[in-house]
Amino acid sequence: GEWPLRLEPHSTEIIADRLRLRLNSLSDPDRARIRIQTENQMQALVDLMLVEYVWGILISNALRFSDAPSIIEARLYSTRREFHLQVLDRGVGIPSGESPAPFKPGHRLSNAGNRHGPGLGLYLGAMAAFVHNGSLTLLARPGGGSTAEATFVS
Repeated sequence: GEWPLRLEPHSTEIIADRLRLRLNSLSDPDRARIRIQTENQMQALVDLMLVEYVWGILISNALRFSDAPSIIEARLYSTRREFHLQVLDRGVGIPSGESPAPFKPGHRLSNAGNRHGPGLGLYLGAMAAFVHNGSLTLLARPGGGSTAEATFVS
């Protein structure tokens, strides 16, 4: 089927407020603190439902692959033509020599261990960003952990 885009202008602050509300269902304060930072006050032309969907995937993964207690950082920023959503954690990271991209259904990194999940989250997140003419990247973070970034193109 087709996934229709519902592009509407939203300020990065409004998007951040919506994502903060969504944290109530995703976050366990005893396990991790999540800090959200907006880097500018621009308008972004995005499908808010897709942004929230990808946000849920990235935050869930950061929580799943980080040991407690942990601090997860989220950054939202917009350029003239793109909206970016970054989630940075200090979890298990990406093993040297492995690449999570291209994201494939059921693919899990070798260090996923006993952390549960079918290996579909990043694949579905990448597809949601792709529908928005964007992309999803996952990179090793210096010092350990990973940086996941979804880009949505207006």
